[in-house]
Amino acid sequence: MKHTLLFLALLLLPYGTLSAQKTVSWEDIPNVQLQDSTQFVSDVAHIIEPEALQRINETILSMRQTHGVEGVVITLPSIGQSGSIEDLAREILRGW
Repeated sequence: MKHTLLFLALLLLPYGTLSAQKTVSWEDIPNVQLQDSTQFVSDVAHIIEPEALQRINETILSMRQTHGVEGVVITLPSIGQSGSIEDLAREILRGW
C-alpha cells in the first residue's frame, strides 16, 4: 500500500501588524498547481528569488515522483486576522 505524505509550509514575513490587515482566506492564495502541476510555490509575499523558486519546485517535484510526497510552499506577508497559522493551513488544505 502506497502512503502519501502531504506537507504545507507557510512562511510569514517578520514585519507588519497583523491586526491592521484583513483576514486571509484560502481563496486569497493562488493555487499554482491548477495552472501548472510542476509548480509548488505560491509566493504571495514576493520574497523568493527566481533561482530559489526553481530549486524548491524541482525538489518538491522530485519528492512527489520518488516518494509520493505532496507539498506546497506559501509565503504571506501576514495572516491578518485569520486566527492561528494552523487554522489557516487547515483552511487552505481543505479549500484547495
